[in-house]
Amino acid sequence: MLRTFSKIHGLAGLRVGYLIADPGIITTLRKIRAPFSVGTLAQSGALAALGDPGHAAQVRARTLRARAELTRLFEHAGYPVIPSQANFILVQAPDEHALVSRLAEHAIAVRPGTALGIPGPVRVSVPSQRGLRLLRSALRPTPGRPPAESCRRTETGSP
Repeated sequence: MLRTFSKIHGLAGLRVGYLIADPGIITTLRKIRAPFSVGTLAQSGALAALGDPGHAAQVRARTLRARAELTRLFEHAGYPVIPSQANFILVQAPDEHALVSRLAEHAIAVRPGTALGIPGPVRVSVPSQRGLRLLRSALRPTPGRPPAESCRRTETGSP
């Protein structure tokens, strides 16, 4: 069993997790892992997260609220969203690369589905409140054209 502290503990930047496995598997993995791959700061953060069960509940509640708002913003802008139980959503875009570019203009980093082996949708992680504000601005319709239309390919293949 392999677990990360990225999602439920809100420690994505620390890149820390744990593994419970057969001793033979652990021995093999120790041969290929980088030395000192988890620093003391990450270890301290992980231990603190484990020692505070209320923290995980707060992260979960915040993630659920933000995911619902994220879904609502995209759907209101005309983008269908694939239902999610994770800390990200998959947004159906007429042109995934045009949507990725549009969001990047507003400092919002997302992953096109082609990069994940699933062409079509765009993976959008549940953002902070600041990220939701940026997204509201990015999805605001341009005069005479809603956002989903502005990310549709023309005959030449450009937005």
